[in-house]
Amino acid sequence: MLAIIKSILAEETWPIRQKVMYPEFEIDKVKLSDDASGRHFGLFIGNELTVVVSIFVKGEALQFRKLATLTAQQGKGYGRQMMQFILGLASAENLKTVWCNARLSAANFYKTFGFEVFGESWQQDGHEFTVMKKQL
Repeated sequence: MLAIIKSILAEETWPIRQKVMYPEFEIDKVKLSDDASGRHFGLFIGNELTVVVSIFVKGEALQFRKLATLTAQQGKGYGRQMMQFILGLASAENLKTVWCNARLSAANFYKTFGFEVFGESWQQDGHEFTVMKKQL
């Protein structure tokens, strides 16, 4: 089935963020303090919201946060399609850098898109994270 990516509201990202990334936490824990200033996108398979991401642009850098794919839909290339969308958006907006605070468990996924690890990793909410960046 055809995947379509479109703009969504921050509130629409929260259930998938919570279900996929932090199922042990209440939904308030996955809300970002700057959600109101971000742009939010969803990848839909038919009518089902399958992948979500939130994007924040500061200067010439785009940070993406809370990229999450429904567990049952993982491994089917939908996260890859969302990453291609993010990189295309950054390029179209003439940004120089794309970055994220990646879970170490997802680092290899980001490396396939040319992202590199910057700095030391850290622990947060039971997961190990590292900064990953890609220069455009």
